[in-house]
Amino acid sequence: MRSLVAIPLVALALAAAACGGGAPTFAALRQSTVEEVPGTWGLVLRPPPTDLAPKVTPARARAIAFAQRPPGQVLETLALVPGSFVGTRHESPAWVVFARDLCYAQSKGDLVSSSRRDPNDVQRCSDRNLWVTMIDPASGQRLSSVGAYDTTGRWTPARGSA
Repeated sequence: MRSLVAIPLVALALAAAACGGGAPTFAALRQSTVEEVPGTWGLVLRPPPTDLAPKVTPARARAIAFAQRPPGQVLETLALVPGSFVGTRHESPAWVVFARDLCYAQSKGDLVSSSRRDPNDVQRCSDRNLWVTMIDPASGQRLSSVGAYDTTGRWTPARGSA
């Protein structure tokens, strides 16, 4: 009887070893192709190295990115980002966290980026408005943030590989 119980336990241990059994790689959240985040003038996401095992979880990256959860959709991808966006000379791995359905200021005296929209067709709050925050996947340090604009209102990062 003991041998019947031991066989599944050995099989489970072998399966865990075959899968790496180490730090989670978050395969479903990894950037799968090279793509530019719309409306950022050069924030190009690239697939991260296959052996990158972040110490910071996606939930922790979201918490670091936003002190208070934004009202709209929030999603993330694990990617390599250009050094120019995070203050380095070379690409850096990052959790890239996106918030959608943000409201841009539009009152006199408020900081307004009118270059991103037609002043005759202003929607103050829209799914087209994105806020992008990059978080170091090893330390949890906030690397940078940037506003983005998605003309479709439906763009999402290409994830699910590696």
